Amino acid sequence: MPSYLKMKKYTPKEIMTGIKRLNRVMNGFYTEETEELDLTFLDNPEITGSLLMSKYSILTTIASIEFIMELLKFFGNDTDLINRYDELASDLYDIKNNPTDYSKCSLIELEEFCRKNYLKMMSGENSFSSFRNFLVLCILVLEIPIKLHDLLIVKYTFHHTKEECFREPIYLIKEEEEYYFVFNKRKNNKLNKQLIYHIKSNEVKNLMNKYFSNYVKNNKIFLTTASGVEMSKANLSNGLINYTIKNLNFPISVHDIRTLYLRERLNISELEKEIFTF
Repeated sequence: MPSYLKMKKYTPKEIMTGIKRLNRVMNGFYTEETEELDLTFLDNPEITGSLLMSKYSILTTIASIEFIMELLKFFGNDTDLINRYDELASDLYDIKNNPTDYSKCSLIELEEFCRKNYLKMMSGENSFSSFRNFLVLCILVLEIPIKLHDLLIVKYTFHHTKEECFREPIYLIKEEEEYYFVFNKRKNNKLNKQLIYHIKSNEVKNLMNKYFSNYVKNNKIFLTTASGVEMSKANLSNGLINYTIKNLNFPISVHDIRTLYLRERLNISELEKEIFTF
């Protein structure tokens, strides 16, 4: 009998139901012949949640995520991954309990909002927080939806080349009037691969120019508070949600945009896939 059938919170029948449900959306997670589980399928909560939501109701998705958390605890997986699933479950509970508060919008509608409000943000006088939150929204929608945690650790530089930026996990570089995100993948504390993403949207480029020229007080960190202090997860998450409630009449989170990206964006390149799961 496989060891996972001894999980205390569920009966063996409930465990197999949960496993087979996951295997329907992640073919290969469970191998029937050997009764083995490939837990690497669970490494990205956003992708797992999106796959579950594409097939099951929100209640079934929540139940599946809670099952995943118990499974990860049973196999001794790292707390950070379990906490990310817990955050996802909390978001889904909120959607279930407050369905009218959540957007039915598409990625295309968010793109239209960004482009429609771009000139207003460029020409008018806006508060630091409002401008920063709009810039973050445009990056996530018009470029690529980087994880919330990753956005917080981006270092900014304009006097180093891409090749010189390898010490920190993520950089935003301005080089010859162009902007690039540099993601440094490491293995055993050694640089394994450098992912370089070129900012293509003129709107995002111009917003960045204005942000660094008119607003930023700390030229070493990309996203900060108005006083130039590093932001917390809650700072950035609440800032984006409050901005979208005020301007769109419903809240949008980084997770929401990442989910829309997976559902709607066609022809995602290999580079974009690697950055999405970085």
